[in-house]
Amino acid sequence: MSRSLVPTIPPAASRPGEAISPAAARSSTRHENLNLGFAIETGAVGANLDLFAEGRRLQARMIQSDQRHFLFDSLPDDAFARSACMAVARNGDEVFGTVLAHPDADGALLVRTLIVNPAYAGLRMGSALASAVILDAFVRGVSFASVTCAVRVLRDGGLNKPSAKSLDRIGFATEPGIHKARLAGTLRDRHLVPTAEVDEFGYFVRYVRLRGVRAEVVDRSVAMLAEWRDIPIPLDRLLAE
Repeated sequence: MSRSLVPTIPPAASRPGEAISPAAARSSTRHENLNLGFAIETGAVGANLDLFAEGRRLQARMIQSDQRHFLFDSLPDDAFARSACMAVARNGDEVFGTVLAHPDADGALLVRTLIVNPAYAGLRMGSALASAVILDAFVRGVSFASVTCAVRVLRDGGLNKPSAKSLDRIGFATEPGIHKARLAGTLRDRHLVPTAEVDEFGYFVRYVRLRGVRAEVVDRSVAMLAEWRDIPIPLDRLLAE
């Protein structure tokens, strides 16, 4: 069971346009699945430095893995400047999932750097992590009309299907069109260069944008976390123990 309930509206001290109280800024939320022994913890990056450090360490490991071509790194100064919220997933002492969310320039809440160790596939962890960080932003009073995320399209047209499926469960839909993101060769994106495309302006990667309406995504996120908390251990995992 989760130790906290998500209210239907943000608390009065943290509605959009109002200052967030120091207590709300320091607090974190923990969701647990007792069947799996997993926990998801959320919090504001600036007020939960240990949480942020755990998520950053997982990001660094995954950028060295064969999943790196799907990931933009999220640099610490960027996350702090944007007042990002973060969620991490734990199996005991092991952090195996993480995600960030922060307001975007178009008034949306941007979900980014959604990572789940492939060893934990099939347990709806991507959907649960995204739900947790979206609800964390909601109860902290972050103002947003929609929720959005970018998913990379590879040179062969392949899509990061696990991320797209995770977000589809909680009300996201793919918008028309394919966009380009230019690579600068910095720490944030240089690991993408080997799988990038090139034109007269330099290296770039393609992506599609997924978007969901705030009310629907929040409602589905509440339902998703309630469902996730009761997911049993898959029989194949149980037999392997």
